[in-house]
Formats: sequence, structure tokens, C-alpha cells
Amino acid sequence: MTSDRQDVLDFVDRYLDAYHREDWDDIRDCLTDDIVAADAGVGIRLEGADEVIDGHKATAARFPGRHYEIERIVVDGDFLAIWGLWLGDLADGMSGPSAHWHSAQSDQVGPFKFCRVARLEDGKFKHYTDYTVNASLSTWQGPSA
Repeated sequence: MTSDRQDVLDFVDRYLDAYHREDWDDIRDCLTDDIVAADAGVGIRLEGADEVIDGHKATAARFPGRHYEIERIVVDGDFLAIWGLWLGDLADGMSGPSAHWHSAQSDQVGPFKFCRVARLEDGKFKHYTDYTVNASLSTWQGPSA
């Protein structure tokens, strides 16, 4: 079944609102049970809604205040692409592969330009892959208008 464009945009708003509020139950309700989620930038692949929720919880612990700023959404039936910025604050004592993106002048991480390419099934994320690049290291401008 092909999704209506406005329904998809409303779904994205609902998902992002839940993400920003750290409402794990609402986020879980936006995912199919067998979702596959990946982040190509860091090589992460998560399978199943519970694993994706655990990934969100881990990200929230490492980057308090993290949030998306959406620049553009393209919808084609059950497929969509979302472009924008991802920003977050560095948790105290953070180390690991993301630590080198931390600014010495602030506690903010990023910003990262991102594009999420996704497929929906029954109005929920079935699959998505995030592509990110540190905005301060790139001239990538995202999609043209």
C-alpha cells in the first residue's frame, strides 16, 4: 500500500517529536518489529525494534540534548529521504569513535549533515540507512531545491 505524502510527513513529525522527548514507547510504535536500521557513517547495523530502541537509548546517554533540524523531506510512495542537521551535546567523560568530532570550544558535537533513506511499511519504518558527514569538514550542501 502506498502512503499518502501528508501521512508520511505527519509520521516523520511524530517520530522526531518522540525522539526529541526520548519517548521510547512512541518511537517503538514507529518501527516495524523486524526493522533494519543502519548508519553507514559509523558502520552500525541494528536488526529488530528492540535493538533499534537500545541504540537510541545509548545515543541519548552519550549525546544529551541531541536533536535533528530538518531541511528537506522527499516522499515517493513508501520511500522517503530526509536531509538536515544532527546536533548533540557531549556527555561527561565521553570517549570512543565519536569523541574526535567534539569541539574544543564547546560541549556540542557536530553538527553533522545527514540524509536518512527509508522505506515504510504500514506507516512505520521498515528499513532506514543514515548517511552522515561532519559539517565542519565538508562542503556538502545536501539536496538542491
